Amino acid sequence: CMGNEDFRKKLLSVPDDVILVEETTTDNGGSAKIWGCENKELVAVRKELAEKQTEENAHLKKKELKHLINVETNAIRNVGLFTGCNNIGKILMLCRECLKMGTAPDIDLPLLRSKNIHLIGHPLQF
Repeated sequence: CMGNEDFRKKLLSVPDDVILVEETTTDNGGSAKIWGCENKELVAVRKELAEKQTEENAHLKKKELKHLINVETNAIRNVGLFTGCNNIGKILMLCRECLKMGTAPDIDLPLLRSKNIHLIGHPLQF
């Protein structure tokens, strides 16, 4: 969050009463419900709308149609129930709070260093 000004601004623009959810319904990974949440009903409603938009707007260029579908489907939010741990959402809200307060998150750095975590084959430095 500190190293990416655009992301930092976006995170700070999130209202206080919002709950960020990493929607992982269609993810096939085994940790999807740990990092995010699934909501099959929401995905089904969005899929139905996307199909309808595709039929009704066949005259649009592919890029325009994709944008329209993205805007319309993401406007649907209050459907179904999210289940899962949503740790990405929690981490983002913690980062947001720290940015607002001008503090660093309470992270056990020695513990992280002891786990020898790699990203794309390279060890992460903490």
